[in-house]
Amino acid sequence: MAEFDSERPPESKEVIMKRLKAILEEELEKPIEERRHKLLQEFKNLTIEPTNKLHHLTQAKLRLKSDIEAEMKSPLLMLPDDPELLTTLAMEDMTQQAGYNEQTLEVYKHKIAELHKEKQKFEDMITKATSVSEELDKVIKSKSEKDPSVVINRRYERTAVLFKTLRTELHFVITELFPPEEDGHTLSMEDLLERLITQMLTDPNNPYVDIDEDMKIEHINFLLRAKLVMRHPSDVSRIKFNDPRA
Repeated sequence: MAEFDSERPPESKEVIMKRLKAILEEELEKPIEERRHKLLQEFKNLTIEPTNKLHHLTQAKLRLKSDIEAEMKSPLLMLPDDPELLTTLAMEDMTQQAGYNEQTLEVYKHKIAELHKEKQKFEDMITKATSVSEELDKVIKSKSEKDPSVVINRRYERTAVLFKTLRTELHFVITELFPPEEDGHTLSMEDLLERLITQMLTDPNNPYVDIDEDMKIEHINFLLRAKLVMRHPSDVSRIKFNDPRA
């Protein structure tokens, strides 16, 4: 390596670049730290014109940095053989990765806490909505129970069930006590009752039915004694079913 000589004439830019290029090519296979040290020593030995010294040094530094970065990315770069250095580098890398992982974990913990808050907020909203819905159901149910039409419908349904049951039982009793006539012309007790009740329901203002030859006098007398029917006040040939609702 040439020693620094203040009396040596300044070198041109082209000469300096050629020397740097030759040094880089020569030192390509040597460890990067050794090359860096040698290049820095070479910079100290360069003699450049005073007016352009800073400019040329800056340009040379940038080119050197670019070459070093390119070589660092090269797949041909080999790790040093020093086990202690390798261990140190590995520990530094692990420490850096551990720090990164810790930061990432903290971010996720913070995010999980936010999600828990969001979940709790929505659960509270659902609870309130459910409570309001239940209260509305109670109000509607209470109002429905007080509605006259609902009360009437319920009474009608219960009455209909009782009527069907009573009619079934009554049919059995009537057919047992008063079996249908075999001639097919005389009204049975059940048919007579059906005619009287139908007339009462369809025409409440005129519930009377004329007694005709199809009706048996025994049936009419039985119904009169049981006070299920009554005669017209001014016409004994007409009868009506006594309305139990009256």
